[in-house]
Amino acid sequence: MTAAAALYSEIIMNEFEFTSVIDEKYYDALESLVYFNKQQRLYYRNILDGIEKYGEPKIIRNNNQLKLEVGNNTSTQCIFANHEGKPVGMLLYTRNHPHNIHIVHIALDNDFTLKGQFSKSMLVSRMLKQVQEIAKRIKGINTITIEYTSNSHRVYSIPLKK
Repeated sequence: MTAAAALYSEIIMNEFEFTSVIDEKYYDALESLVYFNKQQRLYYRNILDGIEKYGEPKIIRNNNQLKLEVGNNTSTQCIFANHEGKPVGMLLYTRNHPHNIHIVHIALDNDFTLKGQFSKSMLVSRMLKQVQEIAKRIKGINTITIEYTSNSHRVYSIPLKK
């Protein structure tokens, strides 16, 4: 087994930890993931639209932990996907309608993108599953929407099965 294959097996075998905050020692990793992500150029228009609608993502330090907020929107929530404590993915969402949760932004470490060496980890799907589980516990939520595509502007709706 090659070193890359062994590392891949380790990552797949170890579940990701999903949290709403991360340790402040990962500030640089989070900053890189959110602000200097190499995938941003593919979704530039969607990112600008999201900033216009919801505000710019901000990293907030509080009690030795980091979280993300968007503009002045205190109802925006974040899910971090962590591997060995380090954030390798993040998903921002908000309740934009009494019956809907809207995905505002998704960012992945390059190794976990569709073209990355750990693409089979299906990290976006795992993060969306976390949002679905959260949404099922919120009274009135029937759908989750996302509007992220690199070549066209579409809104995708994910119905919830409670």
